[in-house]
Amino acid sequence: MKPQQAVRRETRKVALGTLVLTAVMLAVFALAGHFDLRALLSALYGDLLAVGNFYLLGRTVQRIAETPDAQSVEQVNLAKLRMRRSYTLRMVGGAALLVLGIAALKLNWIACMVPLVFPQIAILAANWLGSRRVKGGSDMKE
Repeated sequence: MKPQQAVRRETRKVALGTLVLTAVMLAVFALAGHFDLRALLSALYGDLLAVGNFYLLGRTVQRIAETPDAQSVEQVNLAKLRMRRSYTLRMVGGAALLVLGIAALKLNWIACMVPLVFPQIAILAANWLGSRRVKGGSDMKE
């Protein structure tokens, strides 16, 4: 099953926002005198984990939404179970990859972990900017 256009579009938005926030984080690293190749690779690794997690979430929602007869009580309960299972697997898998990156690859733990919250910030910022555009556009006089 191919990802829907909406999943690809939203993943691109989140990836762009995450990348911008990572650049800001790396600028802070540079100002603090801690920027090096390890910090850069760690930040990119954290970005990859964060955006990958978002993409997998989108694919799970798409799969559940495409289920026929999604209105029955049994199907709704099955969908909830699938979402919980997906969440658990994504969190355990992400944690394992994070520990692997920090322990085995000797990545900077701060630069790896901070980007994990960037998708939420990017989504909030996009929603806030979108709501400001709607408000600003409605007050304009012709």
